Amino acid sequence: MFHNTLTSNYLRLLCIMICAWFACSFNAHAQPGPSGGQLSIRVYHKGKLVNLLGGNWKVIPTNINLADTNHTRGWYTPEQEPGYYYIIPNPTPAGGDVRDNFYLDIVHHRDTMRIHPPVFRHRNIELDSIPFAKGDYTIPMSIYQLKAISKDSSRTYDQLPVPNIYSDWKLFRKETYKCYLEKLIDLDRVPEDNSIYGEPDIYTYRNWPHLSVAYGSVNYYFNRNVVIQYTYSTRAVKVFEVKDISADHFVSWGGGEPRITGLYQKDGDILAMVYKNSDNCGIFRLNFVEEQGTPRASGLVLKQLLEEYQAAIKALKVYEPAYRERETRVLTEAYKERRSALMQQYKQ
Repeated sequence: MFHNTLTSNYLRLLCIMICAWFACSFNAHAQPGPSGGQLSIRVYHKGKLVNLLGGNWKVIPTNINLADTNHTRGWYTPEQEPGYYYIIPNPTPAGGDVRDNFYLDIVHHRDTMRIHPPVFRHRNIELDSIPFAKGDYTIPMSIYQLKAISKDSSRTYDQLPVPNIYSDWKLFRKETYKCYLEKLIDLDRVPEDNSIYGEPDIYTYRNWPHLSVAYGSVNYYFNRNVVIQYTYSTRAVKVFEVKDISADHFVSWGGGEPRITGLYQKDGDILAMVYKNSDNCGIFRLNFVEEQGTPRASGLVLKQLLEEYQAAIKALKVYEPAYRERETRVLTEAYKERRSALMQQYKQ
């Protein structure tokens, strides 16, 4: 009897152990593994490749936890990749441990070059032709994605597009070559997908969907939040980043990343069908800005505020009436206060 009880308890314990082992094994396989991208840079000074580990150079990454605290200056492997300096964030299940506001200081004597690269939490970013110059530079993802086109003229028509990461770095010191959105018509639905799949830099922009404007002999090519303007008479190729006029959004989820799904022309304006999210999409006028400063900036900001307020109200349609009415009053008051504050700001 005692032997049977002992055997039964032993088998029960063995079953528990086996089940626990399977559970741990399953959880270990179910959890995403550590992952993350890295940033690699190569710097030139007076036309010559720089050894960033030299005594007159310092590289200071900010807002990042590096993969190895013993290598706070990154990794440098000249035998594998000549001249590259690597900055590798600590890998986590959610991607590399690097914040969106990451920036990199390259210091030479008393001069500092600050670079805000595209986010590399989940992907590798390579800036292989940095001309060292004092100042603050921001490289948007929209330009980075055109690396292949910006370096290979066979992918374009007659000239390389500007700006690009291989030249014209001075352009990245100011807000230029932007295409600001101005909603004209709200739509219930706009297709989310684009006719171009994959990363834009593996295509020539001549393969992108485009709009031909006969009277100006201009072609407008588009891919997601990028518009390339090609003018036949001057052979000029300009890259515009499509974005909201204001980064200060009315509601917490913001306006959403704009994605163009079609271009149109009407009465001299270039219009686009744009999807931001399921409650914020429509027909937008594209306001192309080729130099610092924006025309009618205050009016565009107020229009964006109204657009996002209307989208927030629209998003309440799926809720029951009492909640919808209560939240509508809250959103309306917040909209009036924000609009009033902006109006006072513009009067000053």
